Amino acid sequence: MASSLLMHIQCSVCLSDYTDPVSLPCDHSYCRQCICGHVRATTRPDGKAECPECRTLFSPKDIRANRLLRNMADAIRDHMADLKLGDTAEDSSQNKLKTKVTSREHTGWMLCPLHEENLKLFCETEQKLICLICRDDPTHQGHKFVPVKEAANARKGEVKGVLGFLSKENVELDKMIQQQVSEISKTEERSECLSNQISAQFEEMHEFLRKREEDVKKMLEKEKTEAVESMRKNISLVEEKLSCGIEKQVILLSALDQQPDDSFLQWWIESGKTVTEEVKRSDDENSAKEANEVSPKRLYKSGVRDLHVAPDSLFLGPYETHLQFFVWKEMLRSIKPVPLHHSIEENDDPYLRVSPGGHSVFRKSKKGIFATKKDYVPVAHTKTFLKTGQHYWEVQVGDKLEWSVGVCAKELDNEIDTLLICSYEMGYVVGRYDYDDEEDIDVILVEVKPRKIGVYMDCERNEVSFYNADNMTLIDKTKCHFTSPHALCLSPGSYLEGKNIDPLSMCWY
Repeated sequence: MASSLLMHIQCSVCLSDYTDPVSLPCDHSYCRQCICGHVRATTRPDGKAECPECRTLFSPKDIRANRLLRNMADAIRDHMADLKLGDTAEDSSQNKLKTKVTSREHTGWMLCPLHEENLKLFCETEQKLICLICRDDPTHQGHKFVPVKEAANARKGEVKGVLGFLSKENVELDKMIQQQVSEISKTEERSECLSNQISAQFEEMHEFLRKREEDVKKMLEKEKTEAVESMRKNISLVEEKLSCGIEKQVILLSALDQQPDDSFLQWWIESGKTVTEEVKRSDDENSAKEANEVSPKRLYKSGVRDLHVAPDSLFLGPYETHLQFFVWKEMLRSIKPVPLHHSIEENDDPYLRVSPGGHSVFRKSKKGIFATKKDYVPVAHTKTFLKTGQHYWEVQVGDKLEWSVGVCAKELDNEIDTLLICSYEMGYVVGRYDYDDEEDIDVILVEVKPRKIGVYMDCERNEVSFYNADNMTLIDKTKCHFTSPHALCLSPGSYLEGKNIDPLSMCWY
């Protein structure tokens, strides 16, 4: 049994246990030092070498770390060490065994500690080995008995089922780790690309803007660090699951190699059932699932299902697409892109009036919108709806006491999606609207009263961000509720006895 396990962790070059195992494209694995030495000694003029086993050509850059094999080798070595310790302990404490094995050499059977008879039966009721005399004992009256071989075969079937499941599970976990590593590479590559993009844009500005360039790069580095740290934590979680699965896999592989059957059943009694039950679903879970899905995999609790591969989340918002404008808006002659030159569409709302040319929207001298019709938000919206890309508008709010600026969705009859609201009574709030037209208001802190609001719509991420356009500080960022094309929407607020008659105006540069 020990030799069969050790065969799986031996390098075919040095014939020793793997140290830092790596794999080639042909899926053969070696110690990193062994294969690197082989490459140095046999590299062809084209820079490629042959696999020592199958002679498939590969280049040094094709060599990749094999984490699954490394973890399995470590687990097997630890398991073999535990077996040696267990054998030593068993030799020194034979008197503590529940069953006697001294006569195995002569009979091939373990002996009952009470009757010195062969343990030929397995009590299904009490999950223990018994002899024929024990079977007739009153303590076993009404119990179910099966021959040892039959019981062992049944349990081996369970162990094989769990082992097969764990094998597939561990492959999926390893694949998940590789995918996460790939996502980290994407983040780092994207970070480098954005860094170059930032540098190129800053090159178009004067020397006194270099300080701002440095600040933006620091923000990028922070976002990258946070994104990579989060994904590395996810790798650690997946590796922990994988390590646990490999450990159980090794234990079950070792158990299946045990002979004869009574030894296997003794292992089953002492620890095997516990190990398999840890992987299997409970009866309640199986009953709930069997009506909808009957699959061998559904018999076991999946560790993969509760995990996920964290995607590349590196994102600089408007600093990716509108960097120059956000840094120095006064340099409009050399800055591209600039805020969208959209006009406001006329509508028949009795509380609103749109200026000729669609530059501004006014609140008519009517009362009661927010006081008596709190569920109604009168808005106007721009003529153009946007479905792709990243877009930015600016709206002049001035000293108005109430106003609303946000986005609306086209396919739902211009339904309001998200608004930044300056309320005369509540202050600054972000209003999010669900599909039942019920408003969910979040109060937000705005330290400096803005006179100009920037709205950044990222159609790819379905996010909207609100900025104080005077100093370009972020006020709030939120996910949109609808995925249809969006347009900018505006409301000049309540009339407030003539105190709030100033318009909301689009900023056209």
